[in-house]
Parts: sequence; C-alpha cells; structure tokens
Amino acid sequence: ADISLKHQTVELEKVVVVGYGTLAKRDVTGAVGSVSSEEIKHIPTTNAIEAIKGRVAGVDITSTGYKPGDGVRVRVRGQRSLKASNDPLYVLDGIPMAGGIGDLNPSDIQSIEVLKDASATAIYGSRGANGVVLVTSKKGFDGATRSTYDTYFGFQDITRRVQVFDASGVSKRVFGKS
Repeated sequence: ADISLKHQTVELEKVVVVGYGTLAKRDVTGAVGSVSSEEIKHIPTTNAIEAIKGRVAGVDITSTGYKPGDGVRVRVRGQRSLKASNDPLYVLDGIPMAGGIGDLNPSDIQSIEVLKDASATAIYGSRGANGVVLVTSKKGFDGATRSTYDTYFGFQDITRRVQVFDASGVSKRVFGKS
C-alpha cells in the first residue's frame, strides 16, 4: 500500500486557557465572556471592573454607594448564599487574588474573561462556585523605553430646547436663547 499525506492549511481559532490545559474556543462547553484591551481602552474609567460593566452578558455590576470612589458589587451567578460571600474569584495571570481587581490600572490589563457556569467550579473548586474573573495583564517588551499618554475629552450641548409659557402667557425658550 502506497500512502501519501496531503498538506492542508487550517486556521486556528482563539485558544482558551483553562485550569488543566488549553483548548480551542469551540471545544469549551462553558459560558465565557471576554473583554479585550481595545474595548477597555475606550472606556474612561479608573476602576478595572467598570470596564466590563454592560459588556458581558449575565454579569451584574452595581455600585455599593453613591459617593465617588465607593466600591462595586459583582454577581456572576446571582445571589447564592445568605451568609457567605457571593463575590466571584479573581485570578490575575493564573494566581488567585484576595479581594477584587479595583486596585489594578485598566490600561495594564490585556484582557478580562469571565467564566460563568459550573465549569469554573470544576476548574477552581468551591472557590469558583460564584464565577471566576480571569484577568490577563500586559507584559513588558524588549528594546527601547516607550512612553504613552492617554487622554479623554468631552463636550456637551443642549440637544432639545423646550418651549414653555411664562405667567403672562408669553412663549419663551427654556435652556437656551430666546
């Protein structure tokens, strides 16, 4: 028997790193939400967890107070316990963190992945029962020193002027020149 192998080029999909190895993204059966550094860069915030607010389905992020600098509460799999903590497990570059990721600079984050289902428990044990937030930080580069400067700006204007009447019945504009 004369057998020859034919060369076939196959494009690889994104690779997902799990606790016990690496898998192609299509082979991961769990629910994974991901936010890249490009998406994080476009959000003017000093809190890294604010970067995933509204970007990952099934993750509920609420403020714990109304003052600037107050913390946030993150619920990945809902309220699961009355007495124990319901916070997810935060893993920074493969190392579980104590507390949240509020002290990390958002510009130092490469990506944030949220494991939202029971596969997180299979990988990280009971600590992952409330979900797992995987944070990958940016790495340094060889060569010359680089400096970057990021800035944000904004402006505001009245988009809709409201027509009202005063006490004498004369029409005038509110929020604008008459």
